[in-house]
Amino acid sequence: MDGSIESLKVFLNSIRKQQECVHSLEQSLEQMECEAYSLKSVQLGDKVQSSHTSDLSDVVIKLEGFRADLHDAYWKLIDLSSAGNALIMHEPDGILQAVLRRRYLLCQRWDDIADCMHFSVD
Repeated sequence: MDGSIESLKVFLNSIRKQQECVHSLEQSLEQMECEAYSLKSVQLGDKVQSSHTSDLSDVVIKLEGFRADLHDAYWKLIDLSSAGNALIMHEPDGILQAVLRRRYLLCQRWDDIADCMHFSVD
């Protein structure tokens, strides 16, 4: 970090983007889990007409891959958030610290920040 406010904003925005990535991976994993639960096994004596249905082992491998990606994304988010929090702590103004934490670490909207901190939105 070179100390400029612009580089700080870029870094803090990378935390928000990582949070969005984690959220997206969580949704994808949830969807894959739902699809896995809905898979039906072939009953003995049934004829299998096509091979377009995923094998359960394929689904399990995909789920484990998504879980590993999500795990890595969480750790990256934790590292970025820790670094971001350390940078925010260097700000001498406590109110600005609170605003930066709410916006970039908690991903709150500007209107919500203004409301809970009793600021005017003008």
